[in-house]
Amino acid sequence: MKRADPNKSVLEFLHDYCAPQNNLDYAVMLKGNWGAGKTFLVREFLRQREKKGLAKNLYVSLYGLTSVRQIDHEFYRQLHPILSSRGMKIAAAIGKGIIKAAVKVDLDGDGKEDITLSPTIPDVDLTEFFKTPRECLLIFDDLERCSIPVPDVLGYINSFVEHEGFKAIIVANEDEILRREAARAERSSAIEGGHDKSGEFVRYSLIKEKLIGQTLRVRSTIEAALPKFFTLIRHRKTKAFLKDRFEDIRLLHSQSETHNLRLLKQALWDFERLSRCFTDDHWANFEAVDIMFRIVMSLSFEARSGRLSETQLTQIPHDARIALFGKRQESPPTRIEELQGRYPEVEFEQSLLPSDVLRSLFFEGWGDIESIRKALDTSPYYAGPGTLPPWKVAWHWWDLSDGDFEEAIATVEKQFFEREFVITEEIFQVFGLRIRFSKIGAIVRTLDEVVSEGRAYINDLQTRGTFPDPLQKLEAMSSSGLGIQEQDTDEFKTIRNHFEFVKAAVLRDSLPAKGRDLVSAMKEDAKKFFRLLCPNDVTVSPFYDIPVLASIGPKAFVDDVLTLSPSAQSTVFSALKSRYKTGMLNKELSEEKPWLGVVMGEFTKKLSSLPPLSKFRIAQRVAEFEHFWKVA
Repeated sequence: MKRADPNKSVLEFLHDYCAPQNNLDYAVMLKGNWGAGKTFLVREFLRQREKKGLAKNLYVSLYGLTSVRQIDHEFYRQLHPILSSRGMKIAAAIGKGIIKAAVKVDLDGDGKEDITLSPTIPDVDLTEFFKTPRECLLIFDDLERCSIPVPDVLGYINSFVEHEGFKAIIVANEDEILRREAARAERSSAIEGGHDKSGEFVRYSLIKEKLIGQTLRVRSTIEAALPKFFTLIRHRKTKAFLKDRFEDIRLLHSQSETHNLRLLKQALWDFERLSRCFTDDHWANFEAVDIMFRIVMSLSFEARSGRLSETQLTQIPHDARIALFGKRQESPPTRIEELQGRYPEVEFEQSLLPSDVLRSLFFEGWGDIESIRKALDTSPYYAGPGTLPPWKVAWHWWDLSDGDFEEAIATVEKQFFEREFVITEEIFQVFGLRIRFSKIGAIVRTLDEVVSEGRAYINDLQTRGTFPDPLQKLEAMSSSGLGIQEQDTDEFKTIRNHFEFVKAAVLRDSLPAKGRDLVSAMKEDAKKFFRLLCPNDVTVSPFYDIPVLASIGPKAFVDDVLTLSPSAQSTVFSALKSRYKTGMLNKELSEEKPWLGVVMGEFTKKLSSLPPLSKFRIAQRVAEFEHFWKVA
């Protein structure tokens, strides 16, 4: 059903106000919140005037202007685009340095003077260009974003309206102007010891009363704006899809309660950036595209209005799945519960789009084609039968049919009891899934049993020698773009703490072998030795906080270092210095402190047998380490 345009009466009033036969000595203010469509309405009004042959319009955005002189410049530029071009400005600057008298300029070659250039260019007298000012319309947009005091701007406009008979439309977010003027008055009052210093606020009110004869409120009208916004969508399939979703777009925008058409336009662009990455196969899955459309539109409104932070965004899918289990009645609503209440038809728990894709889309303005396609292709909506590991299928349990869900769980359970999971991320994914399955009754296990079986799984990995590399750190509790489920529960934390305890024991047992590998790396490439031990910009340093050097025999280490070239020796000593200057020798690397003392003692013993140059070099380097290992 076609809805009435709430701004129709506004347009009718403006046309009546601007009619040449109406001699009105006041300006009109169009007010509305940011993004309400004020500028959009003005441009539509100007298009309608031009169709009527009324093209004598001057439009100036006051955004960022700091003086009324800049408004003069803009008028001059619109009236004389050739004379205000870059080349003419340079010529005028040169001419101003040479001439003092005014220069007459013939614009159309008819032998008559059209304008006068003087050393005060551009000092515009609009009555020279418009013999009947009532036929000309001056439009001043973005009044609240102007850096000139608002009363001064209104006084400037009043000189055209009251004294020269021009008609003017002022476009503003008046609520913001009133807020700023009130804040300025309050600051002035505080500075003056509590005395009322609201002169600027009074000036604004008085001059507005004198200048503005009619104030009209502009209301956002999505019905008029959407067809225009669709023309800005350049991707053919996206444009066709969005046109078919007119009512859905209108509903989501209404539910957002932002009343901001600019945010709506940006949300459409966000979806276009994402959908440009879709293949034909992706477009073919109507259900999946519809889910992504609703998620992107709603979260774009939230993120771009400032109601959703980057950190909160990354938690949306995880929190949505947690919310499926309900909440205590007395607890306040969480962020995800607020979103679900605002957009009840949006499936925020869906994981078609990983949080890093959404983050880059909203906060960085781009989307990586390969990562987006990979994320979609590995979701149950697009992955073919048997192409996903069972735990990934089970992870998407909310999207599965009962049959597919039961089959995935049975496979995961079989692999669990056969101890097939040996990659850290997969192990934790399965631990989280089993806690979830226990909660929803998908496996016949209590939570205590799930915890006990998780601890037993870890112990078995250690016993079998299949425990993951203890140097591998699980920084983010996710893998393959999928967050680990139930990670905030006490059960999961208990299992993880046991994993960390066993990992520490495995690491201790593995250090001698890792130390030997480190020495081999040193003899092969001293720079690689440096990178393995110290944080750097080239690669991850697995041993930067692991006391692996304490597992290396000091005497053998010194002998190996002395066989290196002078350049490689320098790199080794630089690695030790860089490693210990952070203060970690008294903390995480405290086990290496005695080792370092013995190593430097061994170097000192070798000095007497070294040639003079090597002796000098080694002695100097040993001296640099004295404060690291000697106890004060």
